[in-house]
This record gives sequence, C-alpha cells and structure tokens, in this order.
Amino acid sequence: MKANMRDAIQAREKAMQNAEKARQEMEYEASRRREEERHKAELRQLKEDMKRQHRDGEEKLGRRQPGWLESMGTLIHSFLSVLEILGI
Repeated sequence: MKANMRDAIQAREKAMQNAEKARQEMEYEASRRREEERHKAELRQLKEDMKRQHRDGEEKLGRRQPGWLESMGTLIHSFLSVLEILGI
C-alpha cells in the first residue's frame, strides 16, 4: 500500500513537472510570435517610410523619375533623331 501511495505521489509530481514544462513552452512560443509580429510591423513601417520619402523627394524636385521603359523610349528617340540629322 505504501508503494502504491509513493507511486501515486511520484506520478502526480511528474505530471506537475510536465504541466509546468508545457506552460513554459507555450509562454516561449507566444513571446516568440509577439516578437516576430513586432519585427514584421517594423519592417512594414520602414518600407512605407521609404516609399513616402521617395515620393516626397520626387515632389520636391517637381518631377518623378522615369521608369526603365520610359528611359528606353527616350534613348531610342534620341538615337533616331541622330540618324535623321546624319541623313541616314
């Protein structure tokens, strides 16, 4: 009977240790998720700030920067103008 009682006490202590370990793991995971979300929010904010600064810079210059397609169109137009001037 004492052996059964001792086994029951040991089983209860083991269960309590397992429950505490599980609680600590859950707290760690929750903390890790909060930190990850905070980091993602900081990155989103940084990206938005960079976009805003870029837009503000273009507005201060009174123009926006051309895209690659517009740049290529300008280059081709310039090349054709040179050919026209040369009579080719």
